[in-house]
Amino acid sequence: MAGAQPRAGRRRSGVRGRVPDARRRPPGPGEPRRDRAAARRPGVAGVGVHGTVGPGRPHALGVHGDAPRRALRPARLVEAVGRCAGAAPPRSPKDLTLLSTLLVQVPWLASGVLVVVVVVAPFLGVLLARTPRLTLVLAVLALLAVLGLTLYPEGSASDAVGCSAGLPYLAPTAVESIANVLLFVPVVFLAGLRSGRPVLMTAAGIGLSALIEAAQAFVLGIGRACDTSDLVTNAIGAVIGGLLAAAALALVRRRAARRR
Repeated sequence: MAGAQPRAGRRRSGVRGRVPDARRRPPGPGEPRRDRAAARRPGVAGVGVHGTVGPGRPHALGVHGDAPRRALRPARLVEAVGRCAGAAPPRSPKDLTLLSTLLVQVPWLASGVLVVVVVVAPFLGVLLARTPRLTLVLAVLALLAVLGLTLYPEGSASDAVGCSAGLPYLAPTAVESIANVLLFVPVVFLAGLRSGRPVLMTAAGIGLSALIEAAQAFVLGIGRACDTSDLVTNAIGAVIGGLLAAAALALVRRRAARRR
């Protein structure tokens, strides 16, 4: 009917889907432009959607302003591997490095590496026995790695001199214990192979572990904690390295006897 008022909620414009000009006012001075289409598209951010990202740009922020997605991709990959292995997710993945996150997510990884080292090391030692200079260089690098991983300053300085007494928890999924065992296997193996005295190098490896624990206890500035369980696991690693060096030297002697 002529002169009838339009119903409430009905658009007064003749173009379908277009908002009347009265509602589409231009932004005022200093007021950001709002891109409605960009805000509705997934993966694209407009102004006012979790930040002040420009319209039409890829949405690089996570939920409610978290870290960028690209920075979280390695952690998500590690988490996916851990779920496939049946491991529980870490409590605070942001505070962990990628390597430590991987070890936590896949607790059997350290044990698997130890098994591979035990199987491969004697045969690798036969090859390294032909190049004593390379063996010496690798032994020095392994020693520097041990000193760097155990004595590098970490965190705040300790308050008092002390050492925790206890025995380690030894299990295939005990990541920390297996990692401490692995730490001393290469250096003792290479030193025993280079010197030809695996027993002496095993004793030297155990003594080195004792000196490291003493430094962690008395040097408060490095922020390290002394623990007798670390000494035990390092000693186990030194014994394994010495046995592997002895096995490699036995293979070298056997091959030399066959050639005669």
